[in-house]
Amino acid sequence: MEITLIITEILSGADKAAITILVKALFEKEIITIGNFTKKKGENLIDAVKRLIKKPTLKDIKPEELIEKIEDVEPQILQPILEGVLIRDKNEVIRQKWINLLESAILGHQIHPRYIEALRLLDGIDANVLEFMSDYRKRGNRLTNSEIVIGLQQRQIENPTEEIVKDSLYNLVERGLCDVNTLQGKPRYSDMNSENIHISHFGNKFLDMVRQKSSE
Repeated sequence: MEITLIITEILSGADKAAITILVKALFEKEIITIGNFTKKKGENLIDAVKRLIKKPTLKDIKPEELIEKIEDVEPQILQPILEGVLIRDKNEVIRQKWINLLESAILGHQIHPRYIEALRLLDGIDANVLEFMSDYRKRGNRLTNSEIVIGLQQRQIENPTEEIVKDSLYNLVERGLCDVNTLQGKPRYSDMNSENIHISHFGNKFLDMVRQKSSE
């Protein structure tokens, strides 16, 4: 299928000129290529562009200037982020983090490959647990595993248990996003109590990159 037909098809539901300009430019400048471009990817692309142009930090930037900022991002950083935006996790929390990471890259933040790798390895529960811990610690509170279970239930995560929370905490520690307060060397699975776990320096930097940016 010709590029014009593909662009026309995926833009059929889009009603803003800015979206059309950006999507066309992404293809024409080969930032996004035609190969294996499915209808689902097209829907994801339109959704991501809509979210990007509404962000406080980007909404006042003209589309042609925005595409220049996208072009300025190093390909080895931009391409895996776009891959995450277009085809990765169906979980909404993870998907939004990919879009936020793209925003960070467009704004010129230094995106270390470890941020990309960490996001690739997160699932929806891990991402939610990390957010809960960050929010509680900001308020000076300690979060228990049972409170995390309640938080996951409120976000409609199916059948969360304290064992699932321990698994998630262990994953976060293994990936360097969290540290365990332990005097016994390498953290053990039995140490996975959120009251004794804190977000690591790397974890805080990662969260800065995948959070919604403020225009202020």
